[in-house]
Amino acid sequence: MAVEISERGQKLRKSLERKFIRGDGNLGVTTTACIERARYWTESMRETEGQPQVLRRAKALANYLEKKTIFLYPNELLAGHLGKDINSVPFYMEFYTQPVLRECMASEFALTKEEWEELGELDKFWAGRTSEEQIISQMPEDIKEKIYPPTQGTWRNTYSTIYRYSGNSPGADLQMLWGLGVNGIQEKIKESLEKYDPGKCDASLTEDYVNRTNQLKAMLIASDAVKMFVERYAQMARDEAAKTDDPGLKEDLENMAAACNIAEPSKTFQQALQVAWFEHMLSRSLEMQAAGSPHRMDYLLYPFYKSDIEAGILTEEKARELLENFFLKYERVMGILTPANVTPSAVGSNMLFQHFTLGGVDPLSGRDSTNDLTYMFLDTSKVLGTVQPALSIRCHAGTPDELLAKGFDCLKSGSGGNPSFFGDKAVIEHLLDRGVSMYDARNNCVAGCVAVCIEGKNILTQLKVAGSINVPWLLSVTLNDGLDIMSGEQVGPQTGKATELNSYEDVVEAFRQQLIERFTWGYRGSMIARRIDAQVNRLPWVSCLNEASIEQGKDGREIADHSYPFFGCVSGIVDVADALMVIRKLCFEDKKVSLETLVEACQANWEGFEDLRQMCLDAPKFGDDMEVAEILNDLYELFHDEAAKFKDYNGAKFDVQYHSVSTFLSYAAWTPALMNGRRKQEPLYDGGISPMAGHGGDPTTVLNSVAKIDASKTQRILHNMRLNPNTTPQQFIALMRTWIDLGLSQVQFNIFDVDTLRAAQKEPESYEDLLVRVAGFSAVFVNLAPFVQETVIARTEQDLATMC
Repeated sequence: MAVEISERGQKLRKSLERKFIRGDGNLGVTTTACIERARYWTESMRETEGQPQVLRRAKALANYLEKKTIFLYPNELLAGHLGKDINSVPFYMEFYTQPVLRECMASEFALTKEEWEELGELDKFWAGRTSEEQIISQMPEDIKEKIYPPTQGTWRNTYSTIYRYSGNSPGADLQMLWGLGVNGIQEKIKESLEKYDPGKCDASLTEDYVNRTNQLKAMLIASDAVKMFVERYAQMARDEAAKTDDPGLKEDLENMAAACNIAEPSKTFQQALQVAWFEHMLSRSLEMQAAGSPHRMDYLLYPFYKSDIEAGILTEEKARELLENFFLKYERVMGILTPANVTPSAVGSNMLFQHFTLGGVDPLSGRDSTNDLTYMFLDTSKVLGTVQPALSIRCHAGTPDELLAKGFDCLKSGSGGNPSFFGDKAVIEHLLDRGVSMYDARNNCVAGCVAVCIEGKNILTQLKVAGSINVPWLLSVTLNDGLDIMSGEQVGPQTGKATELNSYEDVVEAFRQQLIERFTWGYRGSMIARRIDAQVNRLPWVSCLNEASIEQGKDGREIADHSYPFFGCVSGIVDVADALMVIRKLCFEDKKVSLETLVEACQANWEGFEDLRQMCLDAPKFGDDMEVAEILNDLYELFHDEAAKFKDYNGAKFDVQYHSVSTFLSYAAWTPALMNGRRKQEPLYDGGISPMAGHGGDPTTVLNSVAKIDASKTQRILHNMRLNPNTTPQQFIALMRTWIDLGLSQVQFNIFDVDTLRAAQKEPESYEDLLVRVAGFSAVFVNLAPFVQETVIARTEQDLATMC
């Protein structure tokens, strides 16, 4: 039976004006910046000058939560909004140098004239105090010269800025919050305070114990503030209930008031949803800006749902209505600041990559964990047509066909590639290899686009400097003896001119040396940034939701339940595999052209070399040819092996992620022409293992090509596929069964008709709800910049009938 959106959901969905930065770069009129966090955070920081930083952060949060404007929005069953009104969101004074902050604000309309003047006064306090400035001031000159040249004022090419947003903040244990409530968590904090009493330790440990005590005291301050903040909403709901004569509205408000109880353990499905929303709102936006929402929501919420259904206090209809409210909360969350290396016109918004993981296995038994809520979450996403939260399904041999069919139904409905699909076999094997327990490995979930997390634990260590590597740019630097031909700067070691690279092996070795250089400088800068940032931007509230933080009296950003450092994402690696195939075949096997001439053609952006460019375009490409897949596997092995030579503070080896977010678009602007036939500044290949547009038309060959890479050696390898609109559920299930059997990492789909997208380009006002999958995220098609729209349209359509 078809599921329809509820009447309440319709009203809320209709009132939702998507907040986005339009494709032309102008800010959508519905998004504004809420200055309250900046105002009240700065107010407190001024008053606490000289106190321990963790206490200052806790008091700043408490001051903000006490004074923040709160309101209840009509028709909602769940309380809580980020800004002072429905369409405003906070920003973060403590992270950025002020020129960067203003540049990231994106529009003069983000603030009123009076608020811009107030921001100018706030700027005066933060000058020299931001985390970016503190990190830069303590960074050795040789590192700054390599990755933060003063003339550029931004991280050099292959590296992200330190802070546009914080990446993955420590994991929050929702089950602990639901099970104990804040009161129960505070009892645990007080027990640790007793344990770390400086008066009871050996003198040599006094400083350490004082630091732990300050951390725990800060956690009590923050958790008291959170209880007070949530109670403000509860009281507002009670007050509104007392005023109304509408019995239905009164009941809704009374239920909302009861659900706004974070102090005590959660008892009902509605309370669990409400507390989950407050946790997300506080941890990911109000305490600090962070991407993602790493939770297995269907698995975690199911006991509440089942208990309420069996007790007769919840119906399926009411549960669906609550989930609609829950989803629309996430859909309203957009960042006012432009994230690092993410072009707003490329993503169609400033989304914060919020993500719910569905399906998978039970961490104890290993059996499939699909439940009624798994299907209900997919239905909710389908009927609402929301971009956020993104949904993914963890797939394994025991995943029901019904779940795969439901996922396909969502894809066909126009959900813009929602859900994506993740392979349990590869990621569980990978986590076990990293020393993670079987229980935790089975309890994995996704943060942001593709990052591997473990439910309720702090596994990721996001490097702030070595944020991403543009592999095509790096190959160009290699073949030009360390020179960036776009800027004219010598950015890498001199590993040999084209005339000195006399074999394919010489090219690969020179490339390896350039990669080591990138890794080395990024590693050095990042380890410094990580240390300083963890001290400056401590997270007393999030730390309350990490059991290890409570036990050890340490901030969540210092805790590594299973240390998992990584060098951010690698973008354009398949482009380079195709380019290396050209070099190996045309230059060294068939000897049709010299490497010197090929490099010269790329320097000229192929002008005067059209015949040669056509030869390069005609050369074998990944997705069509297994020999290219072998070259790509060699590249993955190279990146994996070189990254693993670097260790973090805990001795854990580094890893690499293979996905692009939107860097395949933004990096294009400073990437020269490439030997695969690509012209200068044209988009790179999308995803992390997707073929060149126009190639990979046979799905069997594509899957076998992808399977050449051992997916268990890395976190994720993002693969985009575009399916023929005539694909049937049976064909899709057959595809996914093959995909699961091959043990692949990740796949996500677009299913669209080109004529529809062309019509949307001509009449965007008629297609405001048309969604497409861009990379690890979906977006409203008409909000994307025209060149981004074209990259989506150009993707190769695959007909699954060829597999059957």
